[in-house]
Amino acid sequence: GQPTNTRVSPIMKRLFGGKKEAPPAPTLGEATDTANKRGAVLDEKIKALDKQLLDFKNQLKSTRAGPAQNRIKQRALQVLKQKRMYEGQRDQLSGVVWNMEQATFAQENVQTAIHVVDAMKGSTAALKTEMQKVHIDDIEVRFLLRPCSPSAFDVKAALQDTMD
Repeated sequence: GQPTNTRVSPIMKRLFGGKKEAPPAPTLGEATDTANKRGAVLDEKIKALDKQLLDFKNQLKSTRAGPAQNRIKQRALQVLKQKRMYEGQRDQLSGVVWNMEQATFAQENVQTAIHVVDAMKGSTAALKTEMQKVHIDDIEVRFLLRPCSPSAFDVKAALQDTMD
């Protein structure tokens, strides 16, 4: 077969438009906020349906048995089904939110670990630099000559005896 030309001419781009850039994906925090808002909307709907069910219950008490009461029961049943559907959606959404929060927590833990490792690398480098300035011989002599320790003079004398 013939090779196809994959390059798009400027005229074709003008006529048909170029490839649109996709919007950036939402962060876990944004997705969690969106899901929480959706959960709040579902809670409001459930609350409104609860109020309707209470109204139907009061209507049933004041209505005589017969076709009017049956219609109220049917409408109450429809509202109850709708309420259960919203509750199921809310429960499912709660699970999704929990999963996103766990992922956010794990992501934050990884970022903290990276930050700690970077800090430790920096402090290790600084410690190496400082240790190069320290002379072990000076530390030993200063420690041995320290007057606060009563045995320092004994050690000094013992060292002098060994060197002589």
